[in-house]
Amino acid sequence: MTRAKGASAGVDPCKARRRTSGPAQGEALGIFEGDPLYRASLDGAEYEALLAAAGFRVLGHVVDDPSCGGHTAWLAARD
Repeated sequence: MTRAKGASAGVDPCKARRRTSGPAQGEALGIFEGDPLYRASLDGAEYEALLAAAGFRVLGHVVDDPSCGGHTAWLAARD
């Protein structure tokens, strides 16, 4: 089986997708399980535009969600 290219390739159109991001545009450095970690996030509007361009609509978006360990969570589904 070959790996699909693109964020939306191979996605079942009937299923929603949940992802996390940083709360705002920026970069962070840290340590995860003893290894260096680099993380970069886009602005929320940029994520929404990329999701829309890939055929997704945002069903939910919560910044610093306490029920998700303080992560910023996104829920999106194919239109």
